[in-house]
Amino acid sequence: MPHDRRQSALRLAAVAALLVAGLIAQLRFFETYPQPQLFGDPAGYYRVGERFQEASARLLAGEPPLAIFESIRGLLYLSGVGLLFATLDAVRPGDFAFFRLVFALFNTAGMLGVFFLAKGLSRSFWGGLAGLVIAVAHPSYYVQTGRLYPDPVTGCLLVWAAYVYLTATRRASAWLMGLSGLVFTAALLVRSQLMEYLLVVLGLSLLGSARAWMRVR
Repeated sequence: MPHDRRQSALRLAAVAALLVAGLIAQLRFFETYPQPQLFGDPAGYYRVGERFQEASARLLAGEPPLAIFESIRGLLYLSGVGLLFATLDAVRPGDFAFFRLVFALFNTAGMLGVFFLAKGLSRSFWGGLAGLVIAVAHPSYYVQTGRLYPDPVTGCLLVWAAYVYLTATRRASAWLMGLSGLVFTAALLVRSQLMEYLLVVLGLSLLGSARAWMRVR
Protein backbone atom coordinates (compact mmCIF):
# COMPACT_ATOMS: atom_id res chain seq x y z
CA MET A 1 0.00 0.00 0.00
CA PRO A 2 2.75 2.55 0.87
CA HIS A 3 4.48 1.58 -2.40
CA ASP A 4 1.28 2.33 -4.36
CA ARG A 5 0.92 5.71 -2.65
CA ARG A 6 4.53 6.56 -3.35
CA GLN A 7 4.12 5.56 -6.99
CA SER A 8 0.96 7.67 -7.30
CA ALA A 9 2.75 10.63 -5.71
CA LEU A 10 5.67 10.29 -8.12
CA ARG A 11 3.34 10.14 -11.10
CA LEU A 12 1.42 13.18 -9.90
CA ALA A 13 4.70 15.03 -9.38
CA ALA A 14 5.87 14.14 -12.90
CA VAL A 15 2.66 15.48 -14.47
CA ALA A 16 2.74 18.64 -12.32
CA ALA A 17 6.41 19.25 -13.15
CA LEU A 18 5.76 18.98 -16.88
CA LEU A 19 2.78 21.35 -16.67
CA VAL A 20 4.81 23.89 -14.68
CA ALA A 21 7.65 23.53 -17.18
CA GLY A 22 5.20 24.17 -20.04
CA LEU A 23 3.83 27.30 -18.38
CA ILE A 24 7.27 28.64 -17.49
CA ALA A 25 8.54 28.00 -21.01
CA GLN A 26 5.66 30.03 -22.43
CA LEU A 27 6.26 32.93 -20.05
CA ARG A 28 10.00 32.86 -20.78
CA PHE A 29 9.26 32.91 -24.51
CA PHE A 30 7.12 36.02 -24.07
CA GLU A 31 9.90 37.74 -22.10
CA THR A 32 12.83 36.66 -24.27
CA TYR A 33 11.44 37.31 -27.74
CA PRO A 34 9.82 40.60 -28.81
CA GLN A 35 6.08 40.03 -28.95
CA PRO A 36 4.14 41.67 -31.80
CA GLN A 37 1.43 44.22 -31.27
CA LEU A 38 -2.04 43.37 -32.48
CA PHE A 39 -2.32 42.96 -36.24
CA GLY A 40 -4.46 41.03 -38.68
CA ASP A 41 -7.24 38.89 -37.27
CA PRO A 42 -6.38 39.43 -33.56
CA ALA A 43 -6.66 43.20 -34.08
CA GLY A 44 -10.09 42.61 -35.61
CA TYR A 45 -11.13 40.42 -32.66
CA TYR A 46 -10.02 43.16 -30.28
CA ARG A 47 -12.13 45.74 -32.12
CA VAL A 48 -15.12 43.39 -31.96
CA GLY A 49 -14.49 43.10 -28.23
CA GLU A 50 -14.52 46.89 -27.94
CA ARG A 51 -17.87 47.00 -29.75
CA PHE A 52 -19.32 44.46 -27.30
CA GLN A 53 -18.01 46.50 -24.38
CA GLU A 54 -19.65 49.59 -25.83
CA ALA A 55 -22.92 47.68 -26.29
CA SER A 56 -22.76 46.49 -22.68
CA ALA A 57 -22.18 50.04 -21.41
CA ARG A 58 -25.13 51.31 -23.46
CA LEU A 59 -27.35 48.55 -22.11
CA LEU A 60 -26.38 49.40 -18.51
CA ALA A 61 -27.09 53.06 -19.30
CA GLY A 62 -30.68 52.14 -20.13
CA GLU A 63 -30.71 52.31 -23.92
CA PRO A 64 -33.30 50.13 -25.71
CA PRO A 65 -32.00 46.56 -26.17
CA LEU A 66 -33.29 46.40 -29.75
CA ALA A 67 -31.24 49.41 -30.82
CA ILE A 68 -28.15 47.93 -29.16
CA PHE A 69 -28.74 44.59 -30.87
CA GLU A 70 -28.95 46.32 -34.26
CA SER A 71 -25.55 47.92 -33.62
CA ILE A 72 -23.83 44.56 -33.11
CA ARG A 73 -26.00 42.26 -35.22
CA GLY A 74 -23.36 42.02 -37.94
CA LEU A 75 -20.80 40.90 -35.36
CA LEU A 76 -22.73 37.94 -33.96
CA TYR A 77 -20.68 35.54 -36.09
CA LEU A 78 -17.67 36.60 -33.99
CA SER A 79 -19.55 36.82 -30.70
CA GLY A 80 -17.55 34.04 -29.01
CA VAL A 81 -14.10 35.48 -29.63
CA GLY A 82 -15.46 39.03 -29.29
CA LEU A 83 -16.82 38.32 -25.81
CA LEU A 84 -13.54 36.64 -24.87
CA PHE A 85 -11.50 39.68 -25.89
CA ALA A 86 -14.06 42.03 -24.35
CA THR A 87 -13.87 40.25 -21.00
CA LEU A 88 -10.07 40.23 -20.90
CA ASP A 89 -9.90 43.87 -21.93
CA ALA A 90 -12.49 44.83 -19.31
CA VAL A 91 -10.31 43.23 -16.60
CA ARG A 92 -7.02 44.78 -17.80
CA PRO A 93 -7.68 47.36 -20.56
CA GLY A 94 -5.08 47.32 -23.32
CA ASP A 95 -2.76 45.01 -21.36
CA PHE A 96 -1.73 42.47 -23.99
CA ALA A 97 0.79 40.89 -21.63
CA PHE A 98 -2.22 39.94 -19.50
CA PHE A 99 -3.91 38.48 -22.59
CA ARG A 100 -0.84 36.33 -23.21
CA LEU A 101 -0.77 35.18 -19.59
CA VAL A 102 -4.42 34.08 -19.72
CA PHE A 103 -3.86 32.30 -23.03
CA ALA A 104 -0.78 30.59 -21.59
CA LEU A 105 -2.93 29.31 -18.71
CA PHE A 106 -5.45 27.96 -21.23
CA ASN A 107 -2.57 26.29 -23.07
CA THR A 108 -1.45 24.66 -19.83
CA ALA A 109 -4.98 23.45 -19.14
CA GLY A 110 -5.01 22.08 -22.69
CA MET A 111 -1.74 20.24 -22.00
CA LEU A 112 -3.39 18.62 -18.99
CA GLY A 113 -6.29 17.64 -21.24
CA VAL A 114 -3.82 16.05 -23.67
CA PHE A 115 -2.45 13.96 -20.79
CA PHE A 116 -5.90 12.67 -19.81
CA LEU A 117 -6.94 12.07 -23.42
CA ALA A 118 -3.74 10.19 -24.29
CA LYS A 119 -3.96 8.25 -21.03
CA GLY A 120 -7.57 7.32 -21.79
CA LEU A 121 -6.88 6.28 -25.38
CA SER A 122 -3.80 4.25 -24.51
CA ARG A 123 -5.22 3.01 -21.19
CA SER A 124 -1.78 3.68 -19.77
CA PHE A 125 -0.23 6.35 -17.56
CA TRP A 126 2.88 6.24 -19.74
CA GLY A 127 0.84 6.87 -22.85
CA GLY A 128 -0.62 9.92 -21.16
CA LEU A 129 2.82 11.09 -20.08
CA ALA A 130 4.16 10.68 -23.62
CA GLY A 131 1.28 12.79 -24.95
CA LEU A 132 1.97 15.44 -22.32
CA VAL A 133 5.69 15.57 -23.20
CA ILE A 134 4.83 16.11 -26.88
CA ALA A 135 2.31 18.83 -25.97
CA VAL A 136 4.77 20.65 -23.70
CA ALA A 137 7.44 20.58 -26.43
CA HIS A 138 5.15 21.65 -29.27
CA PRO A 139 6.11 25.13 -30.58
CA SER A 140 2.56 26.22 -31.44
CA TYR A 141 1.84 26.70 -27.73
CA TYR A 142 4.38 29.50 -27.73
CA VAL A 143 4.38 31.13 -31.14
CA GLN A 144 0.61 31.28 -31.72
CA THR A 145 -0.04 32.49 -28.19
CA GLY A 146 2.38 35.37 -28.68
CA ARG A 147 0.43 36.49 -31.76
CA LEU A 148 -2.75 36.63 -29.64
CA TYR A 149 -4.91 34.31 -31.68
CA PRO A 150 -7.68 32.70 -29.59
CA ASP A 151 -6.35 29.23 -30.47
CA PRO A 152 -5.25 28.46 -26.87
CA VAL A 153 -8.86 28.66 -25.71
CA THR A 154 -10.18 26.73 -28.72
CA GLY A 155 -7.52 24.03 -28.46
CA CYS A 156 -8.06 23.60 -24.73
CA LEU A 157 -11.82 23.22 -25.16
CA LEU A 158 -11.48 20.81 -28.09
CA VAL A 159 -9.11 18.53 -26.20
CA TRP A 160 -11.30 18.46 -23.10
CA ALA A 161 -14.41 17.89 -25.23
CA ALA A 162 -12.67 14.86 -26.78
CA TYR A 163 -11.69 13.51 -23.36
CA VAL A 164 -15.21 13.95 -21.95
CA TYR A 165 -16.61 12.26 -25.07
CA LEU A 166 -14.24 9.32 -24.62
CA THR A 167 -15.29 9.02 -20.97
CA ALA A 168 -18.97 9.29 -21.91
CA THR A 169 -18.75 6.46 -24.43
CA ARG A 170 -17.01 4.15 -21.97
CA ARG A 171 -19.44 4.90 -19.16
CA ALA A 172 -22.49 5.08 -21.45
CA SER A 173 -23.27 8.41 -19.75
CA ALA A 174 -25.86 10.63 -21.41
CA TRP A 175 -25.05 13.70 -19.31
CA LEU A 176 -21.32 13.42 -20.04
CA MET A 177 -22.13 13.11 -23.74
CA GLY A 178 -24.18 16.31 -23.47
CA LEU A 179 -21.36 18.04 -21.58
CA SER A 180 -18.93 17.03 -24.32
CA GLY A 181 -21.23 18.61 -26.91
CA LEU A 182 -21.48 21.83 -24.91
CA VAL A 183 -17.71 22.13 -24.53
CA PHE A 184 -17.24 21.36 -28.22
CA THR A 185 -19.81 24.02 -29.15
CA ALA A 186 -18.03 26.56 -26.94
CA ALA A 187 -14.78 25.81 -28.78
CA LEU A 188 -16.47 26.45 -32.13
CA LEU A 189 -18.00 29.71 -30.90
CA VAL A 190 -14.59 31.00 -29.84
CA ARG A 191 -13.10 30.15 -33.25
CA SER A 192 -16.17 30.46 -35.41
CA GLN A 193 -14.18 30.16 -38.67
CA LEU A 194 -13.75 26.48 -37.83
CA MET A 195 -17.46 25.85 -37.50
CA GLU A 196 -18.39 25.03 -41.08
CA TYR A 197 -15.33 22.81 -41.60
CA LEU A 198 -15.71 20.81 -38.41
CA LEU A 199 -19.43 20.36 -38.91
CA VAL A 200 -18.69 18.79 -42.32
CA VAL A 201 -16.08 16.52 -40.71
CA LEU A 202 -18.55 15.55 -37.98
CA GLY A 203 -21.27 14.80 -40.51
CA LEU A 204 -18.98 12.61 -42.59
CA SER A 205 -17.73 10.85 -39.44
CA LEU A 206 -21.26 10.12 -38.29
CA LEU A 207 -22.17 8.70 -41.70
CA GLY A 208 -19.03 6.62 -41.83
CA SER A 209 -19.59 5.13 -38.39
CA ALA A 210 -23.38 4.77 -38.65
CA ARG A 211 -23.27 0.98 -38.76
CA ALA A 212 -21.56 0.95 -35.36
CA TRP A 213 -23.81 3.39 -33.52
CA MET A 214 -27.24 3.38 -35.20
CA ARG A 215 -28.45 0.32 -33.22
CA VAL A 216 -27.06 1.55 -29.93
CA ARG A 217 -29.67 2.92 -27.56
